[in-house]
Amino acid sequence: MRMQRNTGFVGAILALVLLAIPAIATLFDIFTGPDSPRAEGIARTPVLESGIGRFAADTRFYIKQRYAVKDQFIALNGMVKTEIFSSMPYTSVISGAGGFLFLGDDEAIHYHQRISPFSKEELTAWRRHFIAVTKRLKQKGIRYHVLVAPNKHDVYAEKLPLWVNHRVHKQSRLQQIFSVLSGSSVEITYPLEAILTAIENFPDATPFFRTDTHWNEFGAGIAVAELLRDLQVPFEGNIRPVNYSPDKAGDLARMIGLQEWILDDGWTLPNELLTATCVMDNGTPFLGRQTDPLRFKSVRCSGGKANGLKALIFMDSFGVGMVPSLGSAFEEAIFVWGYKLDEALVDQVQPDFVIQQLVERKLQTLSAGNLFGEL
Repeated sequence: MRMQRNTGFVGAILALVLLAIPAIATLFDIFTGPDSPRAEGIARTPVLESGIGRFAADTRFYIKQRYAVKDQFIALNGMVKTEIFSSMPYTSVISGAGGFLFLGDDEAIHYHQRISPFSKEELTAWRRHFIAVTKRLKQKGIRYHVLVAPNKHDVYAEKLPLWVNHRVHKQSRLQQIFSVLSGSSVEITYPLEAILTAIENFPDATPFFRTDTHWNEFGAGIAVAELLRDLQVPFEGNIRPVNYSPDKAGDLARMIGLQEWILDDGWTLPNELLTATCVMDNGTPFLGRQTDPLRFKSVRCSGGKANGLKALIFMDSFGVGMVPSLGSAFEEAIFVWGYKLDEALVDQVQPDFVIQQLVERKLQTLSAGNLFGEL
């Protein structure tokens, strides 16, 4: 009994010491006051004079934004759970073999396990929308094309825990779409086989970041080569990986608090394939070689191939890795962040190609109306 009491006492003292470290460090911020330049735009220092309600809200926001050594404690929590207890501190991240991390939310897992296929009505809606948009843009002299980025779970299925690879139905939602569009004029590029072949040809390179949800510029370049082949747009040069070291690990590492603590390899393409100059909507240059994708409304690329062709690309976060290579394949390319096809923008830009890109798992949660609106 005495040992249990002593153990509890020691644990309480240790907890107080751990709490004291950030508390003491945070005093430096408190002493400066809410109107100090450092506090401005970061977090208002809580003061009782503001009232109990405001004080509580300010305290919560203050701890979230400025609690000293918070990031270090998050990282420590991540290291203890992953290295000592072999568990993930965040349930939406799955640890795989070879240092690979995977997205573990319901959307990704349910899609990979083929838990809920499209209903007949949903498939009818997808077919109707795809065919209608293809026909409508063709009447305007514009070629419409869809690029579906494969899920990391399918590219590296052998790295996943065995339970994740258990599948309920034979067909994926994308395979269902292919079935109902058979014989139609709708064009879809799905570069999974090309990416798997590249892994065999370049066993030291990874087309997806190990610690990120997304493909890197090498993996995106493989997809771009497949897309251009399907579009019959001439493509010169060889897709081969070029190694670099990212500044930090990817978004999955960030989710478990270890983005600054673990390393990841980056793979891009040779410079001769990345010739375009790309500028974001805020006027700043687009910088490639990202782990966490950049956020922007649009990117405009010029100075690529002098082929007189213009492309308008509607994209999700997987499109960021494609900007350097796909932007270099046309004389002008405009990337717009968003799933929904904006036909008013299409009429304004008057491109030769409209490309809609989305990652495959989004078929689990998106409807045809999300991409095209109501017919």
